[in-house]
Amino acid sequence: MAISPVDGTVWQSSPQAGGPENKLYVLDPKTRKFKDYPLPAPGRFPHGIDFSSDGKRVVFGRKRSPWTLGSQDRKILILGATGPKFKGTGKETGSTEFPYFLWVDQFNASGLGKDMVIVTGTTSDSMLIFDPTKETFSVFRIPYPLPFYTRGLDARVDNDKAGWKGRGMWATYSSYLPKFTETRIGSVDHIQIRPSPLAN
Repeated sequence: MAISPVDGTVWQSSPQAGGPENKLYVLDPKTRKFKDYPLPAPGRFPHGIDFSSDGKRVVFGRKRSPWTLGSQDRKILILGATGPKFKGTGKETGSTEFPYFLWVDQFNASGLGKDMVIVTGTTSDSMLIFDPTKETFSVFRIPYPLPFYTRGLDARVDNDKAGWKGRGMWATYSSYLPKFTETRIGSVDHIQIRPSPLAN
């Protein structure tokens, strides 16, 4: 779920591949009424939704394209999965990647830039960073613990005058995967990104 910083509407993505719940819901707190928007083909399985600081909606699905919802002309950017595809599924579907969560960095808490989109690469030990200005992905591999399997992500600025040391992301290493690793336990990990390898 995500709340628009512009009009206060509440949005929820409901993933169901090829099913009746393959849609987005929006609640208007002023009218207390819901509307639902089924994803048009080939968009499917919306898993994560958030907003940029200027109110643009970003959804993670299985197809990347801007599309329009209903008569309100609400444009949404759907980010499709990166990584290898299952053989024989075509270019637009079938990614082996299965991200679980999407988060938009409205305040540059990560240090990567304002409104960068960060997708949890649940099956690839990574964070998938989408630059909306360049419309390109960067893949940040998490070296430890392996396999890095995160289903939650947020960030905060603790000291805006301390550079990269005063900000960072927090990600869960959770669900059922930790029991198959050397530690056998989950954790909440603090991820900080240096502006250069030798920055201190």
